[in-house]
Amino acid sequence: MEFKTDIPDSQRALFLMAKETLELRTTAVPQPQAGEVLLKIGSVGVCGSDKHFYFDGRCGSEMITEPMIMGHEFGGVIVAVGKGISPHRVGQRVSVDPLVPCGRCRHCVQGNYNICPTQKFFGVPGTFGAMQQYLCVPSGNAHAIGEAISDGAAAMVETISVALAGAEKGRIGLGSRVLVTGGGPVGLFAVQVAKTLGATEVVLAEPQEGRRKIAHEMGAETLSDLADNDRQYDVLLECTGVQSVRHDACLSVLSGGRAIMIGVGEQVGGFPCRR
Repeated sequence: MEFKTDIPDSQRALFLMAKETLELRTTAVPQPQAGEVLLKIGSVGVCGSDKHFYFDGRCGSEMITEPMIMGHEFGGVIVAVGKGISPHRVGQRVSVDPLVPCGRCRHCVQGNYNICPTQKFFGVPGTFGAMQQYLCVPSGNAHAIGEAISDGAAAMVETISVALAGAEKGRIGLGSRVLVTGGGPVGLFAVQVAKTLGATEVVLAEPQEGRRKIAHEMGAETLSDLADNDRQYDVLLECTGVQSVRHDACLSVLSGGRAIMIGVGEQVGGFPCRR
């Protein structure tokens, strides 16, 4: 194992013991195994899923059954590497892809590793996340970042990648007319990505004034209520996860358009596909 000399033996880690119950514990600093790197965590984002785990004790089908460490949006610096990893990686600042696929199943071989049935995901029950000082991750999940990206921004790379994936599935390009529903972090990134990809019309539907103001600063139009919309769009990027919003937003999609469901929340119900 290659390492820096200032790695302590112990660290502090924030455990979610049960719903609305946090406990700060002292744990051993892990050692990277073959193919892994050890990160000193520099920043961690708080996702909506973390909020669900804290307040509800679950997020979708994932439930807290034993103490867990949240945090899947994170970055840091590599301070040690395991067998088979170049020692030149020590000292690199990185942002981390939190999904660890098997790499062998049909989905992984086809490049769809995000739906690997045996995937592990940092920060959900069964796999400790980054709300601790040090964490080992597969080397391939730790992506080097440039000096222009701050520690705080490193934790947001995973978030913007969600918006980018949605925009790519929606085939947003020059001249696209795009409706984004929900102005949280993913929704605001979706606005920014759509503008960057050349959309000529980007509208954010969001009830909170502060979020609408940010979207305005990005060059988007805004609606406080979908009921006020009287236009049709090529692409919908739905970022709320609320079934009533999904349904109403789909009414604003042109025939032959694309409706991309990004937000995770309520169970997906019917869509007005034959209006």
